Amino acid sequence: LFRSGDAARARADAVLLSPVFPTRSHPGGKVLGPVRFLLLARQSPLPVIALGGMDRKRARRLPVHGWAAIDAFR
Repeated sequence: LFRSGDAARARADAVLLSPVFPTRSHPGGKVLGPVRFLLLARQSPLPVIALGGMDRKRARRLPVHGWAAIDAFR
């Protein structure tokens, strides 16, 4: 459930939305995919940071405020 309005009321600066792509930490888990991610992100009153299976190449393809990763930097 994506509730960025709650985060906005709590005065958060941004929200994380994940997982955009498959991750090694959650093999076989459901993912949003880029289209669904963007549809949800556009509804947010706050900047959205992409998380989950992100790397530099994928981040360049998504018009997002930012992205975060752990595995991409190993």
